[in-house]
Order: sequence, then structure tokens, then C-alpha cells
Amino acid sequence: MSKEKIRVLYIDDEANNLHAFKALFRKDYEIFIAESAEEGTKLLAEEQVHVIICDQRMPGMTGVEFFESILVKYPHPVRILLTGYTDIQAVVEAINRGQIYRFIDKPWDQQVLAVAIQNAYEIYHTKFLLREQNLQLQKAYDELDKFVYSASHDLRAPLASILGIIKVAKTDEISKMPEYVDMIDHTVNRMDAFVQNIIKYYRSNRVDVEIAHIRFENMINEIIEELSHHTADLNIHFIKQISEPVFIRSDESRIRIIINNILLNAIKFHQEDSIHKEINIRVLTDHEKSIIEIEDNGIGIELEQQDKIFDMFYRGVHKNAGSGVGLYVAKEALKKLNGGINVESTPGKGSKFIVNIPNLL
Repeated sequence: MSKEKIRVLYIDDEANNLHAFKALFRKDYEIFIAESAEEGTKLLAEEQVHVIICDQRMPGMTGVEFFESILVKYPHPVRILLTGYTDIQAVVEAINRGQIYRFIDKPWDQQVLAVAIQNAYEIYHTKFLLREQNLQLQKAYDELDKFVYSASHDLRAPLASILGIIKVAKTDEISKMPEYVDMIDHTVNRMDAFVQNIIKYYRSNRVDVEIAHIRFENMINEIIEELSHHTADLNIHFIKQISEPVFIRSDESRIRIIINNILLNAIKFHQEDSIHKEINIRVLTDHEKSIIEIEDNGIGIELEQQDKIFDMFYRGVHKNAGSGVGLYVAKEALKKLNGGINVESTPGKGSKFIVNIPNLL
């Protein structure tokens, strides 16, 4: 954001002042001008600006009244009031209400105004960064709160289940031991998947993006091989259509996480009574991006759940619902790559995930 051109809105009912301002500053800033408060308000609805400069004495609405009128809807632009000495009471009133950053005497001096605009933008930029940091802190707090709650269920409950199985196994017939071992194995694998996803998420959030050329054909073959122990008894058929005339540049480890977690989701929510289970993987790359589609013929996702499946720890109502972390981790990894993900799904027929990953040249 620091590299962007400063966007300035200047409001003054004197056309000569507007033209002079635009002529002097058009090379340094992106300028918007308005001859009235009403025109200025319309411009704010259409354009994002960083600094607003407004003359105090205007017909219909004064500069102070204008700043008051936009304060709630447009709180972020930094305000500068132009005024003469006779308007000092208006200046005091505006400052006391916290509406303006500073006031400048008319007729204004080019150098003084240039310094004021630069300082105002620095304030705007600092406040922007502070808002972003506050959002990140709130997100981290919410995630921690959800994690503590979920950990009590996803870690403690399986442990309690394992202890219960062991207790029963100690007093039961030896012939039933394989059954108990299978139950423990299944529970431990679920716990391990939960822990692995948490590790992937925090690693993805903390580690910088490492750019390299991506070979999707090799990567997807390796991921399918790694997932073979999940599909061994399910008779799931993978169909690949990979066209990569251009090897895009991106972060290989994060793309692996994204594809792996979407495939795991497709495997987990297969149609149990279906004879023909398949997962279609389509990849198409060009100089700007890669599009990855992963489509299954599984149980599908109800419409009311489709906006929630990427939320942390969200679980659907199906009995096979997992830890609610995998798709969230995939979406967060995509954010790091400036990518996006959408889902199309029909209950009882299957789901298709569409992933867009920009080429990070």
C-alpha cells in the first residue's frame, strides 16, 4: 500500500482554486475535485480517497458541516480544512469534535499544503495498518478460542474412547483383540489427521512463501500415492486431466496442502453404497494462473452448508464429518498465494471444488 499514489479530494466553490490545485499537484497525486459538498459526497461514493481538503466557506454547507455529514459513512480519509482568520471559531469547533487533522490558511501555500497532504497520508496509512493488525489479532483470538474448544473434543474425546476400548479389551476374549485394535487404529488416525492439519495451518501462516516452478503432474501423482492407504478398501478411481503448457511459479508446499486436503475431503465423503466411486482432477495452466478442479461423485453438500465448510472447525451433519480443519487450512493457504476457491455441489450427486492460483512471476 505504501507504493500507491496518494488520492486527494479537494472541495472548493471557487473554480480557479480547483484548477490551480489540480495543475500544481496532478503529477504527485491522483486528484479529484468538486465545487460543492454535494458533489464531493457523490465522489466519495465512487472513489476511495486518502485525504480530503475542503474550504470552510461554501454556499449551502460549510466545510465543518460537510465533514460532519460524512464522518459515519467515510471515517477513514484524513481531513484538512481551508479557512481564513475570520473563521477561527469554526476551526476550534472542528478540532474539538475531532473531525479534522489540521487547518490551513487561505490563500494556501503550495509547499505548506504539500507537506500537510504527505503527513495526512502517513496518518491514513498508519491507521490502515493498525486496522489490519487489529483484524488479524481478532482472527487469532477467535481461532485460539475455537481451538481450545475443539481440542477438548477432538483430542480428549478420542483419548477417552481409546482408554475405554483398552479397559474392555483387558477383560474380554482374546479372539476379539483384532477388532479392538482396529477401533484404536481408526481413532488414533483421526487424532493424527487433526493434529497434522493444525500443524499445516500454523506452518502455512508463519512460513514465508517460497516460489518455485510447479509440476502438477508429478505433484498430483505423489499425493495420490501418499493417500493410497485411505483409499485401499474403498475402490475409488482417480481420473486425471492435466494440461500444463506453462509451468507456473508458486509455493509448492502450500499447493500440496491445498490439493491434499481437498482430495481427503472427497475421499472422506464418498458414497458408501456406490459401486463406481471416482474423483476427477483437472488442471489447466497459462501464463497468468492455474485452475484446478477436483470433482467427486460423493454425498454432496447441502446448499445451506456450502458457505460454512471453509470455516474453522465447522462440521456438517453427516456421520463421517471430520475435524472441520482441512478445508479451512486449504483456504488459508490459498490466501497466502493470492488465490481463491469455490465449491459447486448437489446433495447425493457430488461436489466440485474450483481452485484459482495466480502465477507468482
